[in-house]
Amino acid sequence: DWNTNSTSFVATPLTFNITPTATTSKILVSFVTNGSRSNSTSNNAIFTIYRAISGGATTDLGDGSTYRLAHTYSPNPSIQTLQKVDSPNTTSQITYTVYARNDGGTTTLGRTSSQSTYYAIEIGA
Repeated sequence: DWNTNSTSFVATPLTFNITPTATTSKILVSFVTNGSRSNSTSNNAIFTIYRAISGGATTDLGDGSTYRLAHTYSPNPSIQTLQKVDSPNTTSQITYTVYARNDGGTTTLGRTSSQSTYYAIEIGA
């Protein structure tokens, strides 16, 4: 399991790279996490996807909403699906990473590498 009690977003182990073939390409990014949970029904575990181009600065793809791309307030393990169509406007390598935080407790990702699924599909190259 991976845990954080941070109220600011921190990187999880769920990350991968893709290199688009055209600057006009869009990228469908999908992460399905297994065993996501908060330690209490009074706290939210909040998840988003960050993008970094060529190892540069990160950009939150969660549109600035309070609960970003997914959240749970359940202490029971659940599946979180985070999907985003990104328009990175580059042919450089892109790294996508799930970030997580909690608004007052502990966020857990269970079995992060063995049973979570993540992929990116280039659209319109």
